[in-house]
Amino acid sequence: MSIPRLSLTRPEYSLNLSPIERRSGVSVADFERLYRHPQQPIVLTDGVAEWPALTEWTFEYFKKAHGSHPVTVYFARGGPYLDNLHSSQPRTVTVAEYLALIEQQPDCRVYLGESSILDELPRLADAAPAPRYLPTDRFMTRRFWLGPANTLTAIHKDSIVQVLPICTLFAQIRGHKQFVLAAPDQAPFLYPSPKDPNASLVDPEHLDLEKFPLLRQARFQETVLGPGELLLIPGGWWHLVHALEPCISISNDWVEDPLADMVTRILKTPDPTPMLEAYRETVTREQIEAGFPGGVSGVAAALTALPEDARPLVATLFTAELREAVRQASTA
Repeated sequence: MSIPRLSLTRPEYSLNLSPIERRSGVSVADFERLYRHPQQPIVLTDGVAEWPALTEWTFEYFKKAHGSHPVTVYFARGGPYLDNLHSSQPRTVTVAEYLALIEQQPDCRVYLGESSILDELPRLADAAPAPRYLPTDRFMTRRFWLGPANTLTAIHKDSIVQVLPICTLFAQIRGHKQFVLAAPDQAPFLYPSPKDPNASLVDPEHLDLEKFPLLRQARFQETVLGPGELLLIPGGWWHLVHALEPCISISNDWVEDPLADMVTRILKTPDPTPMLEAYRETVTREQIEAGFPGGVSGVAAALTALPEDARPLVATLFTAELREAVRQASTA
């Protein structure tokens, strides 16, 4: 099927759109020095070119090998990010049932996204191991994506508890996806929602430049990601993802800040007790003000957004001085 260009990227709208840098043969050391630490996007055109998944993973393969496995799918209807999220209507089906649905209705936009199927079926990871560019000193989460052409995840940025920026290495396995990115400093022109500062109010399919005139000042970067390619989406960067064909992808996520990484480990480890004991009262106010997003106020906001039973666990990491500063920031 022919996929129309998003309004956001059509020449007649004359928005500021430049290509994301694309390179091959990048060493891990150069990736760290030139892209990960400066937080600059890059397409590594041979980033996962060696993965067996590139030849093994077809829709037919998943139907035959894993057709009975249950998955959660949702309706990705397009529009502004929060509208999409709130109308997603998730439901549980088998892989075979889902694939039959999108085969019969290729324009249905029902998406198998953010799936943990790689953890549920560990043998899949043999065909798609962790990319060599992933930081080994950070807790990593892998999410699986499979869907028909024209699924759209509108303009947003990824975070944990709405505060801790998530970094992503997005690996494309089958089909092509269009990515449009904008740096964190472009937020004033992207109309973040009052309900969620990580979600834009802009509909990239149907632009309304009278309603959102500041979009003309925004600077966007764009690429189309193909099989075997790997895209770095730095933490805090706004992005949208548009499937130009039926696609299979994997996102590899982590958080850069050491405290944010520790909080992620605590939240995702079945028994975090040894970690809590090892790092009890080791996180200082100086460390937070030097590197944590938003400093002490950011920590206070992050604690508020955590599940209630997790807050005291995280607080045990703080020195007494930091606990008091966070308490004052919470009541300010």
